[in-house]
Amino acid sequence: MVEEEAASPVEVTEVEVVYPLDPQLRERVIEIERMLQELDRDLESLRASGRADAILVQTCRKLADRARDALVKGEDSEFRLRRLEMTSNSLATAWRQVRSRLAEYPRGMP
Repeated sequence: MVEEEAASPVEVTEVEVVYPLDPQLRERVIEIERMLQELDRDLESLRASGRADAILVQTCRKLADRARDALVKGEDSEFRLRRLEMTSNSLATAWRQVRSRLAEYPRGMP
């Protein structure tokens, strides 16, 4: 059953990303930005097909908000690297769930 909230468009908040000087941190930030864009795109496709449920949408929204928050934090530290790694792993898990739902049916089928 698709909830009313699942039908509303994805809210993408623009944030000023802080790109770290450390190459490992910078690469992780860029990877998270890419995952956020692809997750937003795939979640919107899932919603358009009517297969997004409110729990999945809310979970993805919260993860995306946390990820964007992690991207604006400017400290270069071991803690930030760990936080970015955990953020990346959480986004990857949510993205796999969305992609798996998209793959359940061919395009255009309920």
